[in-house]
Amino acid sequence: MLTMQADPPAPPSPAPPTSSGWAVVATVVTGVWAVLVAVSGQFVGWVVDQLALVSGLDRPVPVWPVVALVTMLLVGAPTLALALLPRSPAIRAVGRVWLAGAVALGALSLLRALPPVHQEAYQAALAATAALLALVAGRLARRWSPADPALVGGRP
Repeated sequence: MLTMQADPPAPPSPAPPTSSGWAVVATVVTGVWAVLVAVSGQFVGWVVDQLALVSGLDRPVPVWPVVALVTMLLVGAPTLALALLPRSPAIRAVGRVWLAGAVALGALSLLRALPPVHQEAYQAALAATAALLALVAGRLARRWSPADPALVGGRP
């Protein structure tokens, strides 16, 4: 009688840390909150600008810095919590990306305080800010590159 010798089965690989359902719900709620705050903040700033324009009043310069600061705080706080608190690396990565987006939105919204008559200065500042944000994002992406292949959809 012929018998075949087989290698013993490989031990199972450790399962990646799972997140609770509440972490996923918190991620969805944070995302919806971020969109609502960002869109409503930009809309309110635009309406105030347009009402001043139609009324013939001076342009209210502090509107855009206030909108930028409020948006950064209201979106940045929950996304910072999302970037630091959950056990799941995927959810923490989502929080980091959304936090970076909140900072970028605040920085770019702040530039809208420049008067419209200075279009070239606004565009130069916008380009410089976008380049700086891209540089920082590139460096952070290299720093936070996933060491776990499960984060990017691969198999360990």
